Amino acid sequence: MRLAAAIGMLALLLAAGGCREEPRPKRQVGSNPGSMGFIDAPKPEAIVGPIFSVAGWAIDESAVELVRVYIDDAIVATAPITVMRPDVDQAFAARTQVGTPHGFSVVVDAGTRAGFHTLRVEALDRRGALTQIGTANIRIEP
Repeated sequence: MRLAAAIGMLALLLAAGGCREEPRPKRQVGSNPGSMGFIDAPKPEAIVGPIFSVAGWAIDESAVELVRVYIDDAIVATAPITVMRPDVDQAFAARTQVGTPHGFSVVVDAGTRAGFHTLRVEALDRRGALTQIGTANIRIEP
């Protein structure tokens, strides 16, 4: 019975366009300093619509693989680090690989959420560590 349920679930996923696996945190060996970053948009206390952009930057000595965006405690988006940020290169030259992307930008669909919420962004580094890089209280208006 369990096998049939698993096959049924797989069929549903494939019918819906498949599934994209997100990198899983790897086992940590030794020390791994936390990532650094900042949420550029939306600003704290911003009023946004149900679909809005989240942008910022994240750096790590082993490079940041992606960021996860949460509204309250629900993950609503992931974004790769693809935006060039010369300002971050200049400000953190000792911690970055100059000339590589450090920025992210992603469109978030808040669905039916309305009212005051906490936006949170975490960075996943290439060694598998998750670090919260910022939060912002926002108000979502329908």
